[in-house]
Amino acid sequence: MKIIVNTKEVQTAFKNLLKVAPKNPSLKILDSIKIEVVKENVFLTSTDVSLTVCVKLKDFEILEPGSAILPRETVKLISKLTDYQMCITEESIVSGKRKVNYESLDVSAYPRKPNHTYNREAFKLNNTNIKNLLDVTYACSTSEATPVLQGVLIRGNNVVSTDRHRMALNTIEVNNYPEDMVIPAYAINLIPTFTDKAYKDYFVFTVDKEGRYMQVLFDNIEMEVRLMEGTYPNIDRIIPQKFTTEIKLNKTEFIEELKIMKDVVTSKTKLVKLNIINGKVSLFGEAEKNSLVTELDTTITGKDIAINANLEYILDAVQKADSPEVVLKLTGAVSPFMVNNTALVLPYRTAS
Repeated sequence: MKIIVNTKEVQTAFKNLLKVAPKNPSLKILDSIKIEVVKENVFLTSTDVSLTVCVKLKDFEILEPGSAILPRETVKLISKLTDYQMCITEESIVSGKRKVNYESLDVSAYPRKPNHTYNREAFKLNNTNIKNLLDVTYACSTSEATPVLQGVLIRGNNVVSTDRHRMALNTIEVNNYPEDMVIPAYAINLIPTFTDKAYKDYFVFTVDKEGRYMQVLFDNIEMEVRLMEGTYPNIDRIIPQKFTTEIKLNKTEFIEELKIMKDVVTSKTKLVKLNIINGKVSLFGEAEKNSLVTELDTTITGKDIAINANLEYILDAVQKADSPEVVLKLTGAVSPFMVNNTALVLPYRTAS
């Protein structure tokens, strides 16, 4: 193999692909990137087996076909090269006056690219709908106890994530896939990493014929990810059917007060109390030696309520709001409350 490539393009691709390659894999070769000349194209590939990302280069010249496996250490060294072009072979990378000699790993030992038949287009997302998908990943679980909760559920036009303490809700315009699917959150969060800011076209999501893998195509990127298996919680049972109290808050001011309160509340639960009493709303938090009460400017309709919840969960939900106003809908001290119709926060039961 011998190719001449654009240094900046390759450096950017390598940097992003290293986020896919596991740092301490059981199979050492996974901690590397594959370069392959296929027909008249050059592909850079990284995989952790469950997720494979392939970048098709845009600026290159093929002098000799072939392939090579670049170890992580070599990839990192390439980031130091500064000439606008580099020449890559199975043994070296030359850029201007600098030459990096390396030992390519065994190409035959690298996992083969998945050979799935993607014959069911689920949906196409524009930039707005991709944001709707990304905006719910914050509520995915990070625990290994229930793996399916580490993903985003797509059911019809609804997009949902939960870690059992909170839930994020959103929608997409069109979904032609009739079954539920759960996409790993870490794969969704990688999409912006590989997206050029100038890219305005669609992101195309298709499912293989067995319904186990999803392919995402956008720009010069091909991403293949294994869908998550398991029974997702019955989300309809968690969402209250009606609310008795509604409060409207200025988003900027509410975020500012929550962040100040965050410095006060140092407990593991990050517990704060929201008091809605006699037409006024106050936020209360305490630690071992300090407490803070803040009265909030708001519009209130409905009954008085006092509710305890995790401060960081409220903050995460409020920061995702697109409007300058935040609307909280509540139905009781022990029932989940809604934030701008896009998030549910489950309250804490306390003795007081």
